[in-house]
Amino acid sequence: MEIKKLNYAPLLLTSVVRAISHIFLIFGVMMKKSLIAALFLASASSVFASEMSPVLEKQSCEKPAYPKASLMNEESGTVVFSVLVGPDGNVMDSKIDKSSGSKTLDKAALKTYAACKFKPGTKDGKPQQAWTKIEYVWSLT
Repeated sequence: MEIKKLNYAPLLLTSVVRAISHIFLIFGVMMKKSLIAALFLASASSVFASEMSPVLEKQSCEKPAYPKASLMNEESGTVVFSVLVGPDGNVMDSKIDKSSGSKTLDKAALKTYAACKFKPGTKDGKPQQAWTKIEYVWSLT
């Protein structure tokens, strides 16, 4: 006589999934009005207390020139840096967050973007100084 082993795992899993979906359905119906009200209040408050980061005005900015020494040494990489933009849209300060691996390339990117104009960051609709991150890829191709 042969004894067969029954596998109840698929049936159990299906039952658990159904039970959970029913719980979420019931919870969703009960909480729908409260959730909509909470979302409305959250979005309304974010409109009044919104903060916007500075944005680069691309037409005011030239592409960084590849330094001759970096070209000769075939240097490339990605530099990530932050610039502090004043309420007037001019760069007040800058710092390297992640080097490209070449100080020459890093300095060239910082120098170029320091001369660029930005749409200033705002808080509650008023221009204010704020930091923003920039990533520049130096590529020989």
